[in-house]
Amino acid sequence: MEQRQHLIGSRDFRDVRAILRLSSGLLKLLFPDLTTVTEQEFADYCLKPAIALRQALRDQLHYLDPEFPGYEITLLENSGAAMEHPVVSVEDAPSEEAQENQ
Repeated sequence: MEQRQHLIGSRDFRDVRAILRLSSGLLKLLFPDLTTVTEQEFADYCLKPAIALRQALRDQLHYLDPEFPGYEITLLENSGAAMEHPVVSVEDAPSEEAQENQ
């Protein structure tokens, strides 16, 4: 699962970690014999539903409290472009002072 983390297009490390855990659980439930699953099956049946569930949670958080940023979590199809996509963690977010100075 950790090797496929670059396929998740999110700006928050919490989202990436949650999606990895959800997709790992789905993978174990749907494909008990891990040697038979293909990359496409993993993306279709494990990663995409996990991203959809996390996106629903992110949307609800933004709806309830505008402090939570609203953005779309995507599945990066092109692995070459996915490696170039930076994942920004919570610690990398700009501070409130920096935003006020702008």
